[in-house]
Amino acid sequence: MNEPKKSRFRIPALFQAVAVLAIVYFALSYPALMLPKTLLIQYMIIIVIGVLLYFSFDEERWTDFKAPIFATLRKPKLAPVRWFFLLAFPAIIAYTVYGMVKPSFDAPLELRQTHPAPPSKLKVFNKTYDLTKLENPIREEMVKHLSNNPTKAYEIYDKATKAGQEVYYKNCFYCHGDLMDGDGHYGDAFNPRPINFQDVGTIAQLQESFLFWRITTGGPGLPKEGTPWKSAMPVWHEMINEEDVWNVITYLYDYVGQVPRMWDAEQSKLVTGVKDKLIKERANMQGKDLYNLRCAVCHGDEGMGDGVAADLLYPRPRDFSLGMFKYKTSPGSLPPRDEDILETIQHGLTGTGMPGWKSLMSDVQMKSLIPVLKSFDVAGTWVPEDADEDKIDDEGRYTGTDFIKITEIEPTEGQIAYSEGSIKAGKAAFIKACAECHGDAGRGNIISGKRLEDDWGGRIWPRDQTAPWTWRASNVEPTADLLPEAARTETVKKIYTRLSIGIIGTPMPAHRAVDEGNKDPVSLEDRWHISNYVYSLRENAAPPPGETSVINGLLVEGSLPNSEDDPVWQKAKPVTLRLAPNLIKEDRLFTPLSEAITVRTLYNKSEIAFMLELNDRTDSRPGEKTSVGIQDDRFKLTPDAFAIQFPKEGAFATSPVVTKPLFRHGDQAHPTTIWYWNAGSIEPKTDPMVTLMDATGPNSKLKPRGAEDLKTEGKWKDGRWRIIMKRALKGGKSGDVNFAEGRYIPISFANWDGSNGETGSKHTLTSWYWLLLPPKANLVNVYGIPLLVFSFLLLLGILLVKGQRKYA
Repeated sequence: MNEPKKSRFRIPALFQAVAVLAIVYFALSYPALMLPKTLLIQYMIIIVIGVLLYFSFDEERWTDFKAPIFATLRKPKLAPVRWFFLLAFPAIIAYTVYGMVKPSFDAPLELRQTHPAPPSKLKVFNKTYDLTKLENPIREEMVKHLSNNPTKAYEIYDKATKAGQEVYYKNCFYCHGDLMDGDGHYGDAFNPRPINFQDVGTIAQLQESFLFWRITTGGPGLPKEGTPWKSAMPVWHEMINEEDVWNVITYLYDYVGQVPRMWDAEQSKLVTGVKDKLIKERANMQGKDLYNLRCAVCHGDEGMGDGVAADLLYPRPRDFSLGMFKYKTSPGSLPPRDEDILETIQHGLTGTGMPGWKSLMSDVQMKSLIPVLKSFDVAGTWVPEDADEDKIDDEGRYTGTDFIKITEIEPTEGQIAYSEGSIKAGKAAFIKACAECHGDAGRGNIISGKRLEDDWGGRIWPRDQTAPWTWRASNVEPTADLLPEAARTETVKKIYTRLSIGIIGTPMPAHRAVDEGNKDPVSLEDRWHISNYVYSLRENAAPPPGETSVINGLLVEGSLPNSEDDPVWQKAKPVTLRLAPNLIKEDRLFTPLSEAITVRTLYNKSEIAFMLELNDRTDSRPGEKTSVGIQDDRFKLTPDAFAIQFPKEGAFATSPVVTKPLFRHGDQAHPTTIWYWNAGSIEPKTDPMVTLMDATGPNSKLKPRGAEDLKTEGKWKDGRWRIIMKRALKGGKSGDVNFAEGRYIPISFANWDGSNGETGSKHTLTSWYWLLLPPKANLVNVYGIPLLVFSFLLLLGILLVKGQRKYA
């Protein structure tokens, strides 16, 4: 007797095909791939053809594939399904066509090769190097001694990494970061961002000769396939010597615990052995050894804030010898809680050289640093009352381990709800208690005329309350687990805590009485009102940087405004761009004060105008009373200045491949035009300077042309510069760029802060962004073509159904 066949679940061929296409589509649409829509469509067409070829190759499979289609077309009971597909397929294709014909406001896709092929020969340091044979001489010397004299080998290695560390922190750290993850405190100002050396797909996959080439020749040394020319990598052979390069390469691999690719298998094995030994030692490293490895380079061997990078950082690294920490939650003048110190170690301080270490250190390691930091104190901050005097050395440092632990927390009861009434009351209290330092508008412009210093003698500036993205430790961002309203409540609470406690070691005082029984300088209620008001300042401030890379112009009828107060400017969308100091070319700037610039753009049929807004705590014009009174003694006061840079007409392209000039003044083949405005001075009386300049590279002298048709207007008020620059849309005979609707034009900006000693090449700048004057939409094309496609496909479908009904 035959057994009945067991039913086996099988997915019909048509649905297999649909599943394959869906999976491929979602895979290709993954944001990290950054595929343009046109390329995605091309790929999907190829995939569809491939799927159809696969199923049609076998007759049985092809019949199975067609069966659901014929059933839908022919069977009367499937009429609702039939009509669904008759409408859905044309609608989907019509929508795709709509996406292709409508105006696009997305920046042009800029593809670039991450690791372009190096040349076979390299000429730097007055030598010619064969990169196919070039090896790291330090590593070769170390390997030579590893077998017979390992002590000497490690001495060579330690000496090189120590020297490499100094080179890195004096040159590379500002962009690549303390963790070498490409997240230095100026890293977010560049696009593409600095390389992440921690990524195993970067230097671990490369030979050291490749790094030697990239370091010595920088961005300008990239081959054509390495374009677009946006790399901010300096040409380091102009600033450091050959030994420095090899030392820093050795240090890079040592820090991230990787080894380079090496042709010699035996040598690679020995080098890997050294790496494994060091990783094992560092995995459980704690206390002073860990401090020496990770912290001393900035904070110094004895914690006095005098590491090799200290003079090139603003603010300077913390000096632990006085036991003072700026950001804490303990009341009044009490030292910080251990939790406060740990918070800073874990998360770092925004806008400074202090990174968050939680990605590189374990909790145990980070906590082991707290007693080390306390041990540097010479002021007796952490010494127990019953401490043995024998445990206090000649410099006043406590050598015991039972340091004081603070447990008290600044109270935050009585929080007043965020409301218009509280904000209004807070503004009045702010003007009375805070404006002398922070300015009437909260931008940190000192109106008292007092020059501010911290307890270590360093120049210090009040915080700009309108730019919360620059706050060190008081801004709480919303997350998936923290809704915006809850994040606002927590931020207001942190502002209140900072206002109550003050910032230890700085002119920011405590606004709650330190001693019991004394009257609070600012009442509890007013402190909550001020906190709500300070939070509210972000709501009408410029947007934070990083939201977009495209500056969209706004078309206006009639003449363009001549005044920065004209309300028409508020109709133009503001775009804020991150500024970075010129670290690329000597003379370099390491400690800028300007952090971002906001741009608005208007145009009409004949002209284009830009308004540049920059929060600047000082007017900086020589002879201006307040600026002169608070001027930093280290610098001569010079006028502030601004510049906009464009490529010359023909010096850039957006298709088929994006090409741009080097963003620092272009090059001989890709020249640029610079619009320049200088504020002038009050004493001696000097009018603002306006000129156009031609540039052909960072090594070539700028060629001023005079103002020509460039019209400007500038005004400083309440801690903010607002500059208007206006010019004709047509570039004219000078070869300057023509501004036309629908065209993506590279644009970059620069600023000179005269109070910070910024002149010449010492200034802040942006990388290239895009300017777009939005094209007018052709409504016939945008809506007519998709509608035509829909109608045609619907008619085709109806005819197809009609032809198939005879087989029903």
